[in-house]
Amino acid sequence: MKALKACAAVLVVGAVLAGCGSDWSGELRLKVVRIVETNDDAPTRVGMELDGDQPDAPHTGTYGADLDELPEGVAVGDVVICTVTKTDENGLDGVDPKYDVGPCRAA
Repeated sequence: MKALKACAAVLVVGAVLAGCGSDWSGELRLKVVRIVETNDDAPTRVGMELDGDQPDAPHTGTYGADLDELPEGVAVGDVVICTVTKTDENGLDGVDPKYDVGPCRAA
């Protein structure tokens, strides 16, 4: 009987830990706030923020993407619509979720 209870406890803990990770994917309307050109072989990066109220957004901070994920000729102040994917394999590990941004298109 003790073995059965121990197995049940392990299954419950495993189910809870498996449910702590969270993924999200969708399109967000983002405004370009900065373009950071880098030297060497690093790609140019673009910083973007939410454009307007978007309650379904997975986070309200800055999103970043490589310039080649955005339409050609994009400039600071432009609004784009980007596919955003959030992955967080384990919300209890203390590691922030990962946000992949792109591709993007003109709004």
